[in-house]
Amino acid sequence: MSIDRAAAVLEAEKLLRQGRLEQAIAEYLRLVEDQPRDWNTANLLGDLYVRAGQVDHAVLQFARIAEGLCHEGFLPKASALYKKILKLQPESERALIRAGELAAELGLLADARAFYSTAASARRHHGDTRGALDITVKLGALDLADVPARLAAARARVELGDTPGALHEYTALAAWLAAQGRAPEAVAPLRAVLDLDPGSAAAARDLARILVSAGRFDEAAPYLTPENIGADPVLIRLTAQLRLEQGDVAAGLELVDRLLIGDDDAPVVVAEMVESLAAARPESAWLLTERLVGASVERADWTGAAGALRRFIAHVRHHVPALTRLLDVCVDGALDDEVLAAQALLADAYLAAGAAAEAKYVAEDLLTRQPWDRAHYARMRAALQAEGQADPDRALADWLAETSEFRMGDCAPFDVSDASDATVQAAALTPLPAPEGRRNPHAIDLDLILGTPRPLSAGPVEDDLSVVLEGVRPTPVPVAPRPLAPVRPPAAPADLDSVFAAMRDEALHRPLDEASDVAFTRGAAMVEAGELEQSIEPLRRAARAPRRRFAAATLLAQVYERLQRLVEAIEWLGHAVDAPELTDTDRFETLLRMADLLEQTGEPASALAVCLELQADAGNYKDLSVRIARLSRAQAGG
Repeated sequence: MSIDRAAAVLEAEKLLRQGRLEQAIAEYLRLVEDQPRDWNTANLLGDLYVRAGQVDHAVLQFARIAEGLCHEGFLPKASALYKKILKLQPESERALIRAGELAAELGLLADARAFYSTAASARRHHGDTRGALDITVKLGALDLADVPARLAAARARVELGDTPGALHEYTALAAWLAAQGRAPEAVAPLRAVLDLDPGSAAAARDLARILVSAGRFDEAAPYLTPENIGADPVLIRLTAQLRLEQGDVAAGLELVDRLLIGDDDAPVVVAEMVESLAAARPESAWLLTERLVGASVERADWTGAAGALRRFIAHVRHHVPALTRLLDVCVDGALDDEVLAAQALLADAYLAAGAAAEAKYVAEDLLTRQPWDRAHYARMRAALQAEGQADPDRALADWLAETSEFRMGDCAPFDVSDASDATVQAAALTPLPAPEGRRNPHAIDLDLILGTPRPLSAGPVEDDLSVVLEGVRPTPVPVAPRPLAPVRPPAAPADLDSVFAAMRDEALHRPLDEASDVAFTRGAAMVEAGELEQSIEPLRRAARAPRRRFAAATLLAQVYERLQRLVEAIEWLGHAVDAPELTDTDRFETLLRMADLLEQTGEPASALAVCLELQADAGNYKDLSVRIARLSRAQAGG
């Protein structure tokens, strides 16, 4: 039966005014028992217990209220009540732990640590070691960033006999540290995991990776077993690189071979290793490059093989074995655009190495193929000087006179006089002794051939590597060594520059078409075989020739579209539209396709502009007006 609460409250207040505390407590107790969730009245009852010196009753009342408030979600009020209890009983373990738990839930981590630490100290004081360890585990769970507390919690779990919990804590801490970019700090928890579970391959692998990355190879060595390394490409790469850096070439190459088997990304990884090793250990870098080239050649990826060699040469210049291999790859792979560039670099490398005879042989071949290139004359002169020729200019002139490609009857690269007498012109190619120190007026002027007079030495002739290494040369040439076809000079050229210009013009027109045909055929075959990425480079080369530009650019756009690289597809459609001698139909279809791709890439305004341009030339080609109306509505937000 419920009581008259108003009358009971009034009676309790009267009793308090009269100083009859015990009777007032009894009256408030009746009110609380009648409505236990009346927290205000219950709190007043607890305060009366405190006034009466009944601390235990007060604590029980406050704790009951606090738990009720927790259940209802009023955590700050509950926390305040536990603090109230701790003022009455500072060493109450239950109050300390509950206060710590509530502070943690409220994000008051400093308060939580303080409450837990006090409780742990109290338990240790009373000899409750396990109880103190339990609280240490709670402290470790407060803050992920508190690494010492988490380590202490894991150790506490070990002491409590909770090995699975300790392993979980150590492993989670190591993973968190690695994710935060603090991998070196993960060494301690990983070692602890291996102390508890020596057979943990995952922990051994992670620990080895961290130690190897930090250069602590001696510490990592016990963990770098084949079982632990497994097929982990990162660990194999790091271990191989360190082995190579430390001079253990056999072990390093064995790991690289493992990496190259069955891993499509391995060539990229090994190429990065080459770059990192090239400066300090060029020979190790060369051995890695040989493996990359061999793997590419096995797949008939000649472009990839040449690229690997060019990257190595960019770091280690004048490396004769690498340049020789590059020349072989270019010839075997029909990389016509790159053959002469490789030969020029090889000649320079021979000069740098003091191999004058080899440099001269290569320079002679270059001159017969590109007699208009003044750099080849400089290479030839440097090789002759390195051979010990007292007068390299005269020796070069003699060689020119004796070489059929340079005789006036076959292919004269220049005209040195206006004389019409063939005998005089022939004599001009054979320097004669100049009387009394005077220069023969009919001798070849090498300063004109080589450009502005400058001193030449037996050192290498520097090429522009930014051009050479990209495989871009102005004049593609046939791969197989053969003499150039006779090139007849234009009638009565006025000077050397005119003749050189005529020769360059003729050479630039014939081989480029031949090379572009080969490149287009190769690229189209690769597309047909599904080798889309590999087809890009030959098709780009083919597109340089005006006659092949439309077909190559259109096919490149299709390749990029299949690779979902629509921006590049649009770019190559633009090149296709600019191709010479394009039919109206081809141009219209190309512009329509460009508009489609622009719309797909979220560029309706650009698509509309293309359609309007097309409409100006083609009228209502293939319902163009309908498409324009739709794009216009899209622009207007309709």
